[in-house]
Amino acid sequence: MILTAAEIKSYIPTSTLTHTYLEQHEKRAMLKHLPKYLGIVQTKLLLVDAPTAQSTALINQLKGAIANLAILEATPFLDVVPTNTGFGIVSTQNIAPASAARVDNFKNAALKAADDYLSDALLFLEENSVDYPDWNKSSLCEGGLIASIDEWPREIDINYSRVKFVNLVPFLKTAERNWMVKKLSAEFIASIAGTADLNVLPDIQKALAFMAVYLQMIQEKESTANTYYNNKANEYLTSAQDYLKDHLLEYPVYQTYGYEAPFTNDLDTYGFFAMG
Repeated sequence: MILTAAEIKSYIPTSTLTHTYLEQHEKRAMLKHLPKYLGIVQTKLLLVDAPTAQSTALINQLKGAIANLAILEATPFLDVVPTNTGFGIVSTQNIAPASAARVDNFKNAALKAADDYLSDALLFLEENSVDYPDWNKSSLCEGGLIASIDEWPREIDINYSRVKFVNLVPFLKTAERNWMVKKLSAEFIASIAGTADLNVLPDIQKALAFMAVYLQMIQEKESTANTYYNNKANEYLTSAQDYLKDHLLEYPVYQTYGYEAPFTNDLDTYGFFAMG
């Protein structure tokens, strides 16, 4: 087992819950929740009998998340007990059964705590990525206009949560590939991503972030996925395009690949054709 009884109690109020009982849920919780953030190979490396020094260091970063995820997976089995005559409610002279609302609040709190610990672990992985070649780099969008949470615009508050950023990465990639490239060209995006440009890149990043959130809301079918985020995305993109059009000589890649000169019906250029 990854966690000791003392470690579990340092993260969650287990009361009479035994260390042995949580042990059966620990591995299941790790294999269920961690591959998204670590990758399945890196996750399995944490479960071997003799983990490396690197794996041990990562486990230490993940202990808070593992404890809360294990109790989260165990919670449904703590609510009721099977008997010969059906299911009964757990009750003792000292502890009364918790209401469904309290149990739900506890599960939500455990999930939120796990997310916070996972965000800390992802920061550790980003800072030590050379030691973890099997990490899936879930919290990075390498080569993209928003490569990490450090480049996420403050106009959209995600509480600097790397877990939230991981959930947004697929939508960032989709918005950049299917929307931004059509507006600015792949060549220009490649030329400006990762640079220190302060004139146009910030607005492009804001546009991308708003579009990514909008796409995420659409997929999750949230009622708040109204036109606000879509409108803000197009507003920032238009601002960036206006600046680029006024400074074409400063952005030759955009001028070559992304800029479309307005069509003018110049009679001297196109001439007349007489029918007869």
